[in-house]
Amino acid sequence: MKRSVLTFSLIAVIAGISAVGIHHAASVSVQHGLARFRESLPPGTTLTYSSAEPAIFARGVTLKDVVLQRGPQTFRACQVLLGHPTTTPDGKLSLSVLDITSGSLQTPKALLNVNSLHANHLITPLNFDLKHTPLNQLPEQISLGHGDVDHLSIKSADDKSSIGAALKISQIHIDDYANDKTVSFLLNDIQAIADIPSPKNIPVQSDKPTTLAEFNIQTLKFSQANLPLALSHALTPNMLYWSDIYPASLSLQKVSFSEERMSFAIDQITSNASKTGVDTLSTVSSNTGIHFHLTNKKLPIQLDGAHSSIQTTATKDIHTGSYNIQYNVTIPNYSNASVSIKLLTPTINQELKNTSNDSDKNQFLKLEAMLHAIKLSEISVSIHGDRMVNSLIPMLARISGNTLPSDPKAQALVRDAIIKQLTASLSDVPALSPVPDFLSSPQNRTISFNLSTATPIIVSDLFKSSSDTEALIEKSLKVTVQ
Repeated sequence: MKRSVLTFSLIAVIAGISAVGIHHAASVSVQHGLARFRESLPPGTTLTYSSAEPAIFARGVTLKDVVLQRGPQTFRACQVLLGHPTTTPDGKLSLSVLDITSGSLQTPKALLNVNSLHANHLITPLNFDLKHTPLNQLPEQISLGHGDVDHLSIKSADDKSSIGAALKISQIHIDDYANDKTVSFLLNDIQAIADIPSPKNIPVQSDKPTTLAEFNIQTLKFSQANLPLALSHALTPNMLYWSDIYPASLSLQKVSFSEERMSFAIDQITSNASKTGVDTLSTVSSNTGIHFHLTNKKLPIQLDGAHSSIQTTATKDIHTGSYNIQYNVTIPNYSNASVSIKLLTPTINQELKNTSNDSDKNQFLKLEAMLHAIKLSEISVSIHGDRMVNSLIPMLARISGNTLPSDPKAQALVRDAIIKQLTASLSDVPALSPVPDFLSSPQNRTISFNLSTATPIIVSDLFKSSSDTEALIEKSLKVTVQ
């Protein structure tokens, strides 16, 4: 028995001595590593901390009361764990684990705070200078296996800005942010608040020169393949090839926007995109549960927002430039409507030809020219719904300065007068002649508008006063009632 106790005691003493030795060796390694890390920091950057303890199991170091400062930017954290920090062959920092507790980043324009941040298998550039390196190169230099952020908040700190803004996100989860992988995001309880100056044409009280707008999302899920490459393309000033910048899957729950005069909400938004070969991109999206409220007024029409929906299907061929969009709007017991649009957009060859490495000014002019190059080849609109059509008559009456009386016979007289006025005003466009008849008696019928031209119309020309464009529209427009 005594031998067992003696043997155990001896083992414990040896283990204790070994632990002290390991801790001492680790401490020396930590100090050497931090010294090398300081040397790798950009000029003018300072790093301070109250203590540095080796994290033996993580093969790293735990820093407390950390302050990292570079010019006007300051990062602070109560505690930072750097797990197994190494340098990659191309000079980036590789961490098996990064844990930040009570972290903040102060810049001249914003203040960022997080309760905690956890990252696994993080690779990031040690020295990325935006003055000498284009921003579009940054997304592909970062990779992340898994990340969690708890209670992120970003607040505007720019005193010169007339708009105050704040963003809060309760939780963020990220998996597989890297090229050749499909990244997935999950964000919970997103809230954005902006103090926006009131429009000058809307009278406000002298003590309220601004209006408060709030945007909320309960849950956002997002996934996309090769996201770093897509972000690099999005940040490239002269890159207009956007066909690979799309979410493979997007889902939002409880989306709402509100300001002092109104509020708008959508219960659920979903979108799924896919590619057919290398040429065609298809996107199918759905918005269900649509609600709209006025703060100080009641809507003149009661709608079933909970069961209302907007369905969208879009298909683009990057080599032919054809871009087809189909919208279907359903408001139960009120109206069904569909809109089909066929566009001709610049092809991939035209985009790449017009995106050479010229000056930013020339690139802007080319971008503007390419936007003007979008052409409309066909648009069709179909509307069905007696209740919706009947509600238009009171709206037309109010626009003309009249009020629809309560007496049915008097209502009929006012309706007839409005229809006659409308018929007279549309007489110059024969194609619109079915419209007054449809409005006077919808009778469960559907009215359809179709504009199709042999020569596609430049979209920007539709917003200009041009006799040629107006003549082409009048000649090509067809209206039918069925």
